[in-house]
Amino acid sequence: MLPRQTMILFICAGVIFITGAVGIEIISAQEADLHGTESVLYSVLYTIEELCEMLGIVIFCYALLRYIEDECEQVQFHIRSK
Repeated sequence: MLPRQTMILFICAGVIFITGAVGIEIISAQEADLHGTESVLYSVLYTIEELCEMLGIVIFCYALLRYIEDECEQVQFHIRSK
């Protein structure tokens, strides 16, 4: 089972992402239908939509990396070029 803090961060990340991807998308689509895609409000709405999606991904990555840090003694990455 996941630690409580990790689970809460995963849920928050999902809620923020879905809010942007679905919730704000519905509102911005309605604004585009009513006033077109050139309105300032539409620009603000799609910017907020994208911000929510990116913020959700960032929070998820943060939670995942914290979980890895807590559960693993050492993690190493090696990058080789050919």
